[in-house]
Amino acid sequence: MITILPIIFLLLAGGGLFVLQRFNRGAGTIWLVGVLANFAVWIVVLLFHWFQPGGLTFPHWRTGTAEIADAIIFSWTDLAWPYAIALVTFASAILITAPVRFDQGSTPTSWSMVLFFNAAGLFGLTANSPLAVVLAWMVLDLVELFFLISNSARGILRNEMFTSLAVRLGGTVLLIAAMAFSFKDGSSLAFSNLSSIGALLVLSAAVARMGVLPLNAPQLPELDTHRGLTSILRMGAQLTALLPLARIENISLDAAWLPLLTTITIIVTFYGALLWLSAEDELAGRSYWFLAAGGVTLLAVLRGSPQLSIVWGVMMVLGGGAVFLYSYRPAWAIFLPILSVLGMAGLPFSPTSAGWAAFPNSFGWNIIISAILILLIIGSIRHVMRPVEAPSGIENWGKASYIFGISLMIVAQALIAVIGLQEMMQVGRWPYSLLVLIVSGLITFGMVRFNLRQVLYAERNTWLRIVFRRVGAWLNAIFKLNWFFRLLNFVFKGVQQLILVLENILEGQGGVLWALLLLTLLLTIVVQGVGI
Repeated sequence: MITILPIIFLLLAGGGLFVLQRFNRGAGTIWLVGVLANFAVWIVVLLFHWFQPGGLTFPHWRTGTAEIADAIIFSWTDLAWPYAIALVTFASAILITAPVRFDQGSTPTSWSMVLFFNAAGLFGLTANSPLAVVLAWMVLDLVELFFLISNSARGILRNEMFTSLAVRLGGTVLLIAAMAFSFKDGSSLAFSNLSSIGALLVLSAAVARMGVLPLNAPQLPELDTHRGLTSILRMGAQLTALLPLARIENISLDAAWLPLLTTITIIVTFYGALLWLSAEDELAGRSYWFLAAGGVTLLAVLRGSPQLSIVWGVMMVLGGGAVFLYSYRPAWAIFLPILSVLGMAGLPFSPTSAGWAAFPNSFGWNIIISAILILLIIGSIRHVMRPVEAPSGIENWGKASYIFGISLMIVAQALIAVIGLQEMMQVGRWPYSLLVLIVSGLITFGMVRFNLRQVLYAERNTWLRIVFRRVGAWLNAIFKLNWFFRLLNFVFKGVQQLILVLENILEGQGGVLWALLLLTLLLTIVVQGVGI
């Protein structure tokens, strides 16, 4: 019961904020209750690193066949803890920085939703068996469906929303298929011991839910005003897809599949990084950040380092989170989100220093990862340097709270590295880390000194935007698999027409004769089969 106590507490706290709002309590009181409630969960999750509670297990959920049924297990593990503390930290940052976003949809209702989404994400991170992961994914999909419907125009799901949910549901079906193959072999599916086909299906399930293949980075303009809500919802979905991969002890894929998946992931990761760099702002490019940063995490898994992939997953949350929440922009505070995202460079003994070890130590791989990180860092710096109209009427306590919330994500990176990833911290590949830092610094200097920002922010179609748009359109045409879906639609329509023809024949005047003929053919096949 202690395992899910933080989740239950968040749900009750979210409901409590609704009640307080119903009774017309002041926004300041509701905000303070929400911040304290989430911070209490943050303390509990932090303590779970040293005092892990016993798991919550449902071993006999399937009557009469418990010996072959997957157990439903929810528990806190060393692998889940970095993701959990990162997610709760980001939720705290959303609430703490909320006072500067009152004119951007930050309301008591949105604060309640942050607590609910945080609870849903933690529920997915505590899922420690395949069937528990399936249940957690379904819960997250239902939560997202409710959120999208409640925020879309006239409550109607747009094509982008439907496609996004359908792709994620397809990933869930693939994980169920992996469980079915294990049942066929007379055993239950375990992430720690996967067969070749099981590993391929689990990996494909995670890839689909992350939006890597089919390419799924929906742009939802009506939700872009939600800096915190949409971000934490997407982060929960990404982390719950990545965590099962970190539990895999050995990726046993066929030799033909591994190079293909690696190549596709590299291309899609570059695609996401380039579109993150060229996006209009950090909210419009948010999906591409998840695509690119999640792609780096997935590459670590494909190259045989599932546990080290956690390093990059944490940076996806905390590095990107600081950029997404950077809405109030005093000139002296710009170093905070930049410092947060620079952690991706992986300098010696930094939180991501061990992340480089997830990839082969070859010139080609080092350059690929360096290029991706440079694009992500430069894109982040470009977005935080974007001039915006400063919100008015912010009191001093609100400004102080905002700075504390952004700083919290920087502190959390160091805390996770020292406490949760201490054994992984190392010198790393410092020449390439330094290369990432220097190149990023030079380009940033060029933005400021030579006014390169005007090139990137130009309203008209500059050559850079044209190149990105054409490359993006080409990759979209391939990796969104629309051509494959159109082919399936053609096949299904052909089968449908065939069935209609047979239906008309059987219901026509000669239907009885055709039925007798088919029955005779069926009996002939059965008789020959049994040898009568």
